Amino acid sequence: MLTIKGSPDISFWLPSGLYVAVLLLNDCKLWPLLVLAAAVANVAFDMTIGVPAMSVPVFVCANAAQAVAGA
Repeated sequence: MLTIKGSPDISFWLPSGLYVAVLLLNDCKLWPLLVLAAAVANVAFDMTIGVPAMSVPVFVCANAAQAVAGA
């Protein structure tokens, strides 16, 4: 995680970069499967660290939309 000094905001989050890289390195036909796999991993991680259940779908959708738009 990289942040700007004195800012609480994250300017670069490594898993997001990996998500985009995985999409770019694979054929577009595989993207739905890759997004589904990432969603499962995202849900598992969020539930493990105690993210409220109501927030998890929002985070999953936001991460997927960000990665697909970036790719």
